[in-house]
Amino acid sequence: MKFSPLFALPTTYYLLLNMNIESFHAYCLSKKGVEETFPFDEVTLVFKVMGKMFALTSLKAEVFRVNLKCDPEKAV
Repeated sequence: MKFSPLFALPTTYYLLLNMNIESFHAYCLSKKGVEETFPFDEVTLVFKVMGKMFALTSLKAEVFRVNLKCDPEKAV
């Protein structure tokens, strides 16, 4: 795994820090089997694979933020 100089984060995380909603949307949909849904309301965009949520973001937020699902042991 390559690390970026910014906060010693893995390159993947560094790319996420530099994304906007449009590029994140395109990136997620480029992955095999991904679908976008709005199960909570009309402004919370959820991405799923095989019916399982892996990312969600708000379409109304002033600053782009995304929540990603992760194995709790890897998140530590």
